[in-house]
Amino acid sequence: MKDKLNFLQTVEIFKTLNFDELTLITKHIKEKKYYKNDKLFSQGEQGKEFFIVVDGLVSISIELPDGGMKKLAEFDAGNFFGELILFDDAPRSATCISESESILLVFPESSFIKLVSEEPILATKIMTEMATITSKRLEHTSEFLQEMVYWGESARKRAI
Repeated sequence: MKDKLNFLQTVEIFKTLNFDELTLITKHIKEKKYYKNDKLFSQGEQGKEFFIVVDGLVSISIELPDGGMKKLAEFDAGNFFGELILFDDAPRSATCISESESILLVFPESSFIKLVSEEPILATKIMTEMATITSKRLEHTSEFLQEMVYWGESARKRAI
């Protein structure tokens, strides 16, 4: 338990939480081990949880129109991903693969919703940090998508 609390203090979305608040968080998360090349979720699936990397490396990729995959990001210890399920009830926008043997904390959406109703101030602190980080990530993704559109338009013109 103490090791988990020490780890949670290093996670950016929990940086404003005190010891008691971190203890409440531990009641909602479960630790899970993944092996190299394990698929955590696939693009198009309905999300039910978000993840925090304790150890290892996971990658997020999107499927390209030609059927290939484009890696968008990698997450190592202390990083979180899959959080968009909390803000949008849409299917997963990417596929996540464990790049190495990894230990992750799994935070079910239902547990987070329960946390919001029971501890709204605590949940607000987490969501504020999460929204800040997520907006930076989306800005990066937007730049990538603009490049893809430009590349597609350039290819179309070359074909003509």
